[in-house]
Amino acid sequence: MKTSKYNFLFPNANGSSSDAIIYNSRTGAMATLDAEHLSLFEDFQKNGNANLGEEFEQGLLDCGFIIDDAVNENDEIRLNMLRSRFATNVMGLVIAPTMDCNFRCTYCFEAGQIHDCHMSDEVEDAIVEFVSSRANSLEVLDVTWFGGEPLMAIERIESLSRRLIDICRSRNIKYSSSIITNGYYLIPDIAKRLKACGVKYSQVTLDGKKETHDKRRFLESGEGSFDMIMQNIKLSKDILPVVLRINVDLDNHDEAWEILSLFKEEGLEKGMTLYLGHVVSYNDGYEESRCLSNKQYNKSDLQFMKDSGRPLMDIYPKPKGNICIADQVGGWVISPDGDMYKCFLDIGVKERKIFSLIEDSKLLPMMAEYMLSEYSEDLQCVNCKLLPICLGGCPSKRKQNINSCSRFKNNLGEYLAECAEILLNE
Repeated sequence: MKTSKYNFLFPNANGSSSDAIIYNSRTGAMATLDAEHLSLFEDFQKNGNANLGEEFEQGLLDCGFIIDDAVNENDEIRLNMLRSRFATNVMGLVIAPTMDCNFRCTYCFEAGQIHDCHMSDEVEDAIVEFVSSRANSLEVLDVTWFGGEPLMAIERIESLSRRLIDICRSRNIKYSSSIITNGYYLIPDIAKRLKACGVKYSQVTLDGKKETHDKRRFLESGEGSFDMIMQNIKLSKDILPVVLRINVDLDNHDEAWEILSLFKEEGLEKGMTLYLGHVVSYNDGYEESRCLSNKQYNKSDLQFMKDSGRPLMDIYPKPKGNICIADQVGGWVISPDGDMYKCFLDIGVKERKIFSLIEDSKLLPMMAEYMLSEYSEDLQCVNCKLLPICLGGCPSKRKQNINSCSRFKNNLGEYLAECAEILLNE
């Protein structure tokens, strides 16, 4: 037997009551070790022949901390990636029923794509046919409503949802749905209509306290949006659960805690998830100099997770099969005019579309760029111990030769120590 190359050992882990934490990024297993077992493991790691004891040895084997000499972990990771990437039993759709938007946010990556374009009956029919034609092999259909501002096309969401749910019911397919909205139209009546459409939760964004938010996320008229969003959250969150994203950069990241305090004071945080969104310059939509570095964001993100009581599994670093819908054969982003994309950052950019649902068109080379690009072409990734939880990072960034290293690269030990304490306390 041998030790896994994907082990992380953190003796005297900061914040943990144990002597050490051991974690394996390939299996996702984590354990705390007392001084005796830490010494045994370190001896085995160094000499390969220490007497671990039957129970401890079996535990290490079960978790993948030690493995059989014949196991090639790189092959295991790549096989798992290919199996996940080309699985045909799962379909993930990001559907934009409109590219119109009532906001003009300062950092919007879609700034050049906002226009009065709403989905037609023809495109709706084509989406239904697209899903139906693949339904025999499907076990899961997951839909995210996107835009523009999707609630500007609530009737289309209702119509298309009913038809997709009918397909899933008739074929015994598990259906799930969520919506990304700016929250301005999320009044109780709309929340009820979304819930009736099978939408499980909405993601809404605030950018700090009222004065700051209104300078960054304002209506097309220039009017602020903070008060309306807060009112809608208060009135609708018990109808449709809300995930609150607080977008942060160098200008406002301290204000995230002010929002957290406000929600706690008003008793709004119960039943909600609050998290920090990292503002980055997608599609040159924002000044890079105003963005937090990955290291700065990770530090703030961990502290905010702890302070907001975010669920453990949102914090925990888990091994991946594939990154996102961009590198999953059943993953698609659909624009209102029926164009199909692999990444939500590409929506509306015609030269990045893969094909059209309503025009005769063949798969364009962009499909291969997303589906065939992988970490094995990058020696830095191949040799990285975080590979199983990163797999080379964002396919879009990789395509543009932009570094997309895992968020855990700077402070994995801190995240694991927090996870360990939560588990031990429970």
